[in-house]
Amino acid sequence: MKRWVIVLSMLSLCLFGISASAQLVLSPSASGTVNVWNWVYNLSFGPTGTTSDNGVGVSSNYIQVGKFLSDFHQHSTYWGYGWSQWNGVLEFPLTGLPTSEMTENNWTARLNGLSVTYAIGVGEDLYVILFDLHDIAEDNVLSTSDWDTSLEYIHTLCSTVPSVGSTYDNIDVTDVLRRDLFGEGQLGDSTGFILDSVTSYPDGDRRVRFHKILPELVINVTPAPQLPAASFFGLGILALILSVFICIGTIRRR
Repeated sequence: MKRWVIVLSMLSLCLFGISASAQLVLSPSASGTVNVWNWVYNLSFGPTGTTSDNGVGVSSNYIQVGKFLSDFHQHSTYWGYGWSQWNGVLEFPLTGLPTSEMTENNWTARLNGLSVTYAIGVGEDLYVILFDLHDIAEDNVLSTSDWDTSLEYIHTLCSTVPSVGSTYDNIDVTDVLRRDLFGEGQLGDSTGFILDSVTSYPDGDRRVRFHKILPELVINVTPAPQLPAASFFGLGILALILSVFICIGTIRRR
C-alpha cells in the first residue's frame, strides 16, 4: 500500500506541479483630506456685518475624518453657527495589475495600517465608515473633486472616536479591487477609498487623523496549478518507476 501512495504522490507532482502563492504590497499613490465648511457669523453683534464663509479645500499632510458642528451661539460680542467636515482619501496605483497569475477569483485583498495619530473627542459618538471611491475620482490625484465621491459601503471602523495608537488592519476590500480590475471600474488609474463620518451630536468637534504613509493594500494571489514544461518527461519517469515496481512484484511471487 505504501508503494502506491508514493507512486500517486509522484504522479501528482509530475502532472500538476506545485502551486505557489504570491503577495503584492501596494503603497498609496495619493492620500490626504478633503474638507468642506459653511459658517455664518457676525462679529459686531449688530444688524449689519454678517459674514458667510464656505468652501472646499484639500490637505495632503494627513488623512482626517470627522465633523465640527455648531448650533447657533450668541455671545456678548458676536454670534455664529455652521459646520466643517473632513473626509479622508486613499488611492493605490493599478500599474501592472492584474498580473499574469491573477484570474478574477484566485486572490484576496486587504487594507492594512490605518493607524490613528491624532483625535479630538475620544470616546464620543462618531462612526467612521470606509467606502469605495467613485471611478471618476480614481486618478492617483488628491483634489477637491474627491469630495462626496463615495460609491459603495465597505466597512465601519468604529462607532466612537478612537484613541491615538489604535490601528485598523485586515479590512477585506477584495470585491472593490475585483471591480476595478475585472469589472465596471477597469478604466480607472487607481483603486481608491474614502473615509466618511456620521454623528448624532448636534454640537461639538470630533476628528480622527490617520497616518498617511502606513496604509497598505495587500494582495494575496494563489495561482492555478500549471502543467510544467517537463510533463511528458515526468510521465516517462513515472512509467519507469511503475515498471520497476511490477518487476519487483513478479520476482517476489516467484
